[in-house]
Amino acid sequence: MPQFNFRLATPEDDPALRALFARIPMEGGMRIAFEREPSFFGALKVLGPNVQVGVCSANPNGKIVGAGTRSIASCYLNGAPTPVGYLGDLRLAPEHRGGTLVARGYKFFRTLDEDNAAEIYFTAIFSDNAIAQKSLTSSRTTIPTYHPLGQFLCPGLLPKNFARQADVTRATQDDLPEIITFLNTHNATRQFAPVHHPHDFEKGGRWRGIKATDFFLLRKQGTIAATAALWDQRPFKQTRVLGYRGGRWRALRAASIAFAWLGAPRLPKPGSTLPFGYASFLSAHSPDDLAAVLRAALTEARRRRWLYCLAGLHAHDPLARALAPFQKVDFTGELFAVSPRHENAYPLDQRIPHVEAATL
Repeated sequence: MPQFNFRLATPEDDPALRALFARIPMEGGMRIAFEREPSFFGALKVLGPNVQVGVCSANPNGKIVGAGTRSIASCYLNGAPTPVGYLGDLRLAPEHRGGTLVARGYKFFRTLDEDNAAEIYFTAIFSDNAIAQKSLTSSRTTIPTYHPLGQFLCPGLLPKNFARQADVTRATQDDLPEIITFLNTHNATRQFAPVHHPHDFEKGGRWRGIKATDFFLLRKQGTIAATAALWDQRPFKQTRVLGYRGGRWRALRAASIAFAWLGAPRLPKPGSTLPFGYASFLSAHSPDDLAAVLRAALTEARRRRWLYCLAGLHAHDPLARALAPFQKVDFTGELFAVSPRHENAYPLDQRIPHVEAATL
């Protein structure tokens, strides 16, 4: 009978963590694995400056069989910049599910939370992840209460050539200060939205791989009215296709190959990575304004031959109406607030949650 040990991971655990993520797929019509090459810890930089990785290892060989991350970053909470925690990347080897390891892992998390670095945490559970839904939203006293925050929309928008709009332009480095101000003004009206700083966009900063020229701006009377940016995270975070199940998915792949001559991206063969990116840093005065920058972004994504662009908005966000006209593959999840030191949820006002999909 193995003995299990919970501890914080170190850089020496990087290869084992990358192997753990690569071998635990998300099941479905398309079986996919989430990889973190070439560095697991390097990929976590987008979560913020303070990230801890808890691991569960099985003695006597010390093999890592489970992991989860706790990160702290500055987010807007009730309109004010506040240290907020995010719980993510929960993984447990299939052969060890169904026991007490999840509950024991949360006991370890409670010891980390004793530093009082964050008053509240949030997390997201996607709809296909039935195992996590059942394990984490149960009423067991060994797991902190997950307080529902509503549905999170994360559709894969299909790239397409749209007519060029004269009032939508690509940003330059000189636009970044105005972009940051615009994003923060918008994010202050939402819960859990990140607080942006100039150094986040510098080389080596939090938003790894993002350049000013990745932003699309809509201007009205000379000032920014909407933003969207294309974010390609494949240099440090990949989604690998392990195979297709069922006739529908096999037929879809065959069709994508047959019509590739039209310029449409094809579903990748098993063993290859998905060519996709994120439509990130979404902010706008209105749904129409957001739709305008999304059209420009999707035209560029088509040029890059991406399969789709993942965008993220809360279902109750008025800006979510901008997603309706676009062809898309629907993905949804649920957002939750977690207050490990309080029986009741942290007091939140009526602001709608907003999280950056590319950080989930």
